[in-house]
Amino acid sequence: MDRLPNQNQPSHHLKLVGLTGGIGSGKSLTANIFKLLGVPVYDTDQRAKYLMSTEEKLKFKIQDLFGIESYFPDGKLNTAYIATKVFSNPKELATLNALVHPYVGHDINEWAIGQQANFGLIESALIQETVRLAHLVKIITVMAPEPLRIQRIMNRNGISKQDALLRIKQQLDDAVFTQFADYILYNDGKQSLIRQCCKLYQVLNATLHP
Repeated sequence: MDRLPNQNQPSHHLKLVGLTGGIGSGKSLTANIFKLLGVPVYDTDQRAKYLMSTEEKLKFKIQDLFGIESYFPDGKLNTAYIATKVFSNPKELATLNALVHPYVGHDINEWAIGQQANFGLIESALIQETVRLAHLVKIITVMAPEPLRIQRIMNRNGISKQDALLRIKQQLDDAVFTQFADYILYNDGKQSLIRQCCKLYQVLNATLHP
């Protein structure tokens, strides 16, 4: 049975801060900086892939949706195959997210229970869905100019400019990300992201102190 944490009455004491932004903006880099500062980070994308490979009921649902090609013979998720199915089909992507998100919500709650920190970060590009899955006390948005994001995606994924732009367009507009933001970090290559993170860490530590 799919389970969701009760976001009105979380069963943990760790304060959860959302970390979001579009693909190529620098969420993972920001998350790594906060990790170095001692902040626990939950990566929803990586955990979702893990749950898709380990939760048997979820695996059956995904296979029913996309076929047996969704998994390799050893049981591991065929991420490249899944990507071809969802990146150009918003309806299929929404269906997949609807299957996976309840498992992620429960996993977030279980992860938070085991943390010993003042606050933790929930890293996610799907901030609207994440708000429904977890009780976020603050939200950080990482911003970067689109040309810079495109170049980062091309370098990281080894894809064309057209494919990089397609992935950007399939996500939320920057205006939506900023609408959710309590704090904005600029990863534009001009301002020091490390300095911004350190300053925000001090702010959050003081603001969210028990």
